[in-house]
Amino acid sequence: ANEALNLVTQVTGSAHLTVATCCSFIGTILHHLNDPASALLNQRRALALLDRMAILDTAQVAHAHNNVGMLIHYVGHTDEAIPHLRRSLFLLELMGGPNHADAS
Repeated sequence: ANEALNLVTQVTGSAHLTVATCCSFIGTILHHLNDPASALLNQRRALALLDRMAILDTAQVAHAHNNVGMLIHYVGHTDEAIPHLRRSLFLLELMGGPNHADAS
């Protein structure tokens, strides 16, 4: 997985949407492999890249906040997770209204 990330970074540069997507996918894989610390690290990296690129109010950002929040909650820090989950919900409702499919 890290080899793929390195390749994508070499091709696109480090601040690119594809790199953020790759980090998120790696985080999801690591979560399924029961490595929550590494999963959270990669999900945080994806969110930080989106933030650095000023991609602030898209579905990808909403899902990145949700992924970070869920992993923080998973490792037992619910209070720290709540702002990420609230931000995700806010963005989804902003884009699709209160009945957005991902907001329910």
